[in-house]
Amino acid sequence: MKPLFQPAAALLLAALSLLSTSGFLWAQCSPPVGLDDIQVGLISTPFPYTSLTPVPADLSVLPPLPDPANEIVRREHAYISSSAARDFGIAPYDRSGDYTVNPNWQAPNPQIRVLIEDQTFCNFEKVTTSTPSDCRAGDLRQDRTRKSSAIFTVVGVIQSHLPRVWIYRQATTGDATSGQYKLFAQDEASSAGQRVRKVKAFPDANNDGMLDNVWARVFITPVSQSRIERPGQTAVVDQHYCEPDGSKGSLTDRALVTGDPRFALLVPHGGAIEKNTSLQIDFVRDILESAPYSIPTNVWELKGEWGDDQTHPRWHITSTNQHEESAFPALRTLLDEPPFSATHAFERTLAMHGFDSDQLDLIVGGGAALGDKCLLVDRIADSLEEVGRSRRSIAIVILDPAYPDGLEISDDQDRDVVRRDLDGDSPHNLVNRLAARGGLQIEQSKALREDTAAQLRFAVARGAARAIGDLLAGADSTTACDAYDPP
Repeated sequence: MKPLFQPAAALLLAALSLLSTSGFLWAQCSPPVGLDDIQVGLISTPFPYTSLTPVPADLSVLPPLPDPANEIVRREHAYISSSAARDFGIAPYDRSGDYTVNPNWQAPNPQIRVLIEDQTFCNFEKVTTSTPSDCRAGDLRQDRTRKSSAIFTVVGVIQSHLPRVWIYRQATTGDATSGQYKLFAQDEASSAGQRVRKVKAFPDANNDGMLDNVWARVFITPVSQSRIERPGQTAVVDQHYCEPDGSKGSLTDRALVTGDPRFALLVPHGGAIEKNTSLQIDFVRDILESAPYSIPTNVWELKGEWGDDQTHPRWHITSTNQHEESAFPALRTLLDEPPFSATHAFERTLAMHGFDSDQLDLIVGGGAALGDKCLLVDRIADSLEEVGRSRRSIAIVILDPAYPDGLEISDDQDRDVVRRDLDGDSPHNLVNRLAARGGLQIEQSKALREDTAAQLRFAVARGAARAIGDLLAGADSTTACDAYDPP
């Protein structure tokens, strides 16, 4: 039996706080702390909620179980044992304790970091070398043997006196949208040099539902570094533990705290998770913090890097489940500032996201008023003209309950960019939970974000910033949709 490290509830107290203006100081990382000796199991269907105790008295009707056919569920959801939940301090297993794992799996729930410490996994990078791989003889692509680390959202607590975590198994061989692939990816190269999605498999000889000889270290704080910045002050860097393979992989959160509760910019999938969304931060700030607006811009950025085409599956956390209470220390610091109101931290919020499309597509959603979304589109169109592009050079769709099929502002190309799953209007979405006037969410296609001239993504950022500035200045958006209203 491996030694039990200190409970994760004490993780922040044990973290090493450093003053730095640089990135990670890898040689000075504090030792990993959390729960050691966690067993890992695979599931194909969710556990029934009858396994959950205590059941909150005010929850008379339990929500439906997660749909195991859903990609997000298969990739991002996990269950933990009552023993682990108790030691984490996120779900005391008694009737009088605080029940902080929400039985509604669609609502915000805590994230955990699962680190496989006793196995190494061979993932290749897309670099052809003249030296055979150190993982598979004869493979002339550059591989690296590394430990595995990934983020999961806890959606249930199961009665067990043993520390355990369960994730979703692969539906089919080569399935890359499962928790099993996320944690145990061991890709290979085909004879043509293409990536072949595979996992490292483990037996369950005693049929107890847990993988043999697989032990994980699990952390209640998923990020390995938090960075707090305030205007005119040295950044405070809190390092929680090292990544398993040094600087080649990281998940960090950063907050720029201004003390002004009017506006916050959220980039919840920065770095390489949704590429180039982080690069839009400074353009939003430049517009808002200059005349005529002069609005200090709060920022929260969750930034992930991994490589091997695995950054997104390992670090992506759907925004309806990003849990600010304990999982992200920099966000928690930002929210500890005096709020805009008794119920909301900020007056307005804007979230920059990305989705996978090879066309120039943009989707505007969020919980803000429909007119606010149309005003946002109008300001983006103005910015496109400033860089010499047509106002309709990209296909834009506004998603709002008033338009179930989407309000399309076409670029005159025959394609459908409506993605109802990207509407961003859930009250659980971080961008809406924090904003008194509802959040605005921008989803940008891969083609738009990776525009080689960078004009498009920067025009989107500048236009969005101007919309926020105008709305905070009291602009009337009630007629902003008239130009886009379908006949």
